[in-house]
Amino acid sequence: EEDKVEFATSRKEVGTQLFKCGRLNMALAKYTKVADLFNYIDDYKEENRAKAQALKQACEANKAACYLKLKDFERAATSCNEVLKGDPNNVKALYRRAQAELGLKGFQACIADCRKVV
Repeated sequence: EEDKVEFATSRKEVGTQLFKCGRLNMALAKYTKVADLFNYIDDYKEENRAKAQALKQACEANKAACYLKLKDFERAATSCNEVLKGDPNNVKALYRRAQAELGLKGFQACIADCRKVV
């Protein structure tokens, strides 16, 4: 499981480089694969479980950033909701969900998330 966490970390970094280069669909694929690696982590050791959970949340937040740039606001909101399930006060996820709600013309939800961020 430590190898899995290390592998996932390196894949996430590749996704980040792809995102920075504007290769959004490829970055999205990397982030999705990493997040999917950690769908079931209950049997992990505590230390590795925390790392895996953090990686999954980071990848979900990064997926939301990709979806926002691709103007897929529905999926961006879904990715943010995944992050917020585990960390209801995650500022990046709240902000990105607000951006997604704005794109979906959900102005009340957008304002509510913005207030949580501030």
